[in-house]
Amino acid sequence: MKRIILLFGIIFSLVAVNVHAGETPTNAQKAHEQAMGIQKAVSLNPEQMAKVEVVLLNKLDAYDAIINDQNTNGAAKTEAIEALKVAKDKEFSEIMSTEQYNLFIAKREEAKARKAASH
Repeated sequence: MKRIILLFGIIFSLVAVNVHAGETPTNAQKAHEQAMGIQKAVSLNPEQMAKVEVVLLNKLDAYDAIINDQNTNGAAKTEAIEALKVAKDKEFSEIMSTEQYNLFIAKREEAKARKAASH
């Protein structure tokens, strides 16, 4: 009986490892998931959703380029990433209505506060 339980435990562990060993999501997949989260939070229409997804994809691609740039030091990378965030927010403010954008900023600040409180 112990062998059967042990065998099932090993099989379950192997299945769990294989499930979590999947491929890393692409930037397009990440952008889509993030856009879906924003859509749920601020009720974007389909046109806004598509534009937000493009902005997020461009940001993720630019972020990867900054991180992988071997010729840039840490401080310059941090500045470039901050500039990306500012540019993204500017684009979001142009895509979203004032109410949607203010709600987006409020939700983001709430998430930051929750994260800080949990650490």
